[in-house]
Parts: sequence; C-alpha cells; structure tokens
Amino acid sequence: MKLESADIILYVNDRKDWFSTFKRWASGRYEHVSMYIGKFHDIPMLYESDGRGVVIQNVAHQTGRSVVIMRPEITQIQKNKVIKTAFDIASSDKSYYDYFAIVKSAIPRLLKEKFSFLPVPSQYIRDAMMICSEATAEPFWRNGIEILPQDVIPLPIDYYTSPILKYVCEGKLLEDIVG
Repeated sequence: MKLESADIILYVNDRKDWFSTFKRWASGRYEHVSMYIGKFHDIPMLYESDGRGVVIQNVAHQTGRSVVIMRPEITQIQKNKVIKTAFDIASSDKSYYDYFAIVKSAIPRLLKEKFSFLPVPSQYIRDAMMICSEATAEPFWRNGIEILPQDVIPLPIDYYTSPILKYVCEGKLLEDIVG
C-alpha cells in the first residue's frame, strides 16, 4: 500500500498513560488527523495543524506512529484542487492553531455526547484559526466537498465514519508506504 495525495491519516492514541486513556474515553481512538499531500523534491509532505498553526511539513516527524489511512472517493481533479487549497491555507499568515476552539467547541461537543442530560451549550463558528480536524476538512469544504458536516466542530474520530472516505489500511506510518 502506498499513500496517495489527499489521503487522510488518523493517528491512533495507543499510549498507556492515564491521560491518553482519558482522551480515548472522551474523544475516541484517534488523537490527531492530517492529510498526505504528496512528494515535493522527493520529500513526502503532510498538511496539518499543530501547535505552530496550519503547516506543510515533512512526514518524517510522524514516522513510526500507529495510523489508519482513509482515502477520499473523489476524482483526481478534485484531489488536485484540495491539495492546492491546502497550500493556500498553510500559506496564509492567519492560519494559526486554535487552542480556544478546543475549549469553546470541542470540549462542549464531547460533554454533550457523553452526558446528553447536561445542558451544555456548544457553538461552532469557522474561522482562520483551526485545530487539526478543522484544518484537514477545510480544503475539502472550500471545494464544495462535504467530507464532514460543517455545522459542528469536527474531531479526528469523525473522519473514520465519513461517507466519502474509504478505509485503506492500519499500521505504522513508515517510509515504505509513503510512496
């Protein structure tokens, strides 16, 4: 199996510490999501949002992680547009990591899902700052591709059940599958 451009990479939270265990209970099996955008000058690259903001960077920093690969069932023309849009987003000086979205939208969503009886208000407003799951969805949304619903903050677990993503494989992210 080789990664293809626009493949979605879900990072499995498989650590055994108490915080990782709590995160799995609260938000599911996956703790991060990124998109493979292909090779540039023979270097495999990812599009993702991390603590530094929305970036395009070498896949090497994620090598060895347990992952699930999902492939969008869209045309190559659509994939090319998604990748171009990812570059545009990552190039914007407004594409910061949105720590506040975790508190404002993600935690209320998770509380509402776990404890439906609680009156937890949650409001989701898209903007230029993004957590990983927003950043990964945004290039699809901007090209009219409904990878996930746009009315609720996306979480990594949502990608596993996306109607336009097909499960490809699970394992370690290694150089030989990067393509």
